[in-house]
Amino acid sequence: MDSAGLWREALDAHRSAADHWRDAGAAEPELHARLALAHYALRVSRYPDADHAARRALTLAQDTGDRRGTAEALGHLAQLHWRRGEPRQALTLQREALALLRALDAPTAAVAGALVNLGLLQNQLGEPEQALASLNEALSGFHACGDRTTVLRVTANIGALRLDTGDTAAAREALEYVSEHGEGIISEIDLAISRANLAEVLSAAGETGRSLLLIENSLRVFHRLGSLHRQAEAMNVKARILILTGNLESAGEVFAGALGIARSIHAPIEEESARRGLGQLAEHWDRPGGRPSSPSAQTG
Repeated sequence: MDSAGLWREALDAHRSAADHWRDAGAAEPELHARLALAHYALRVSRYPDADHAARRALTLAQDTGDRRGTAEALGHLAQLHWRRGEPRQALTLQREALALLRALDAPTAAVAGALVNLGLLQNQLGEPEQALASLNEALSGFHACGDRTTVLRVTANIGALRLDTGDTAAAREALEYVSEHGEGIISEIDLAISRANLAEVLSAAGETGRSLLLIENSLRVFHRLGSLHRQAEAMNVKARILILTGNLESAGEVFAGALGIARSIHAPIEEESARRGLGQLAEHWDRPGGRPSSPSAQTG
């Protein structure tokens, strides 16, 4: 159901299963259902559901002595804090999850997956060298497993990191590789995320035509799959590209749409990005010769 993008259906199925096992007093199967429920709730940006499921899973895992389940629940809680704009709390939880997995001598893929999340958090907190080290260690792990799918996903993560640090040449190389080779191998949403990042790289190089095409295709995927967080993120990218093309009124409309989505799911990073974009447009429209409309009124 994950690879097929049936996240809402999976969410409902795992919620029903979790409630069934809770009523039956079966802690172990309820734990696994709650972990899956948290995973899919994060996918569709239902953060209260993810919070409840992950915390219940953590309690069950600790009560039953399931350390692997504990690590997985901590990882979900880390992602939740990350999405809510609380990266330091997320980093603490992710490090705890990784330490547990290493202590358990967990499968290489599980450790590598935790390293990916750690690297993304380190990058957000302004630690690009540590982030790159974590992602490269994860990449080596997935190469050792022969996991081509996840190798491509981590390569996309490294491309995004390079984009954040301003190394656009390295970012483009990684993201173009994933865009060219990822079709039919990585999930539709992972490919869309990578191509959204590639769109940002291309726009910085002045290739606005191709970048708009990529971001619009990614937005359609996020909308269809119900990934509101990614949708708001991509809308902010699209608005910035529209500014580069001189289409300021459309950019304002897209920023306003991103702001509405970000508010609805409590995504502060995307909300601030949309507010900043609207503010910049308002400054332009307030100048002599600027356009008369003012979407900044929607930022209140």
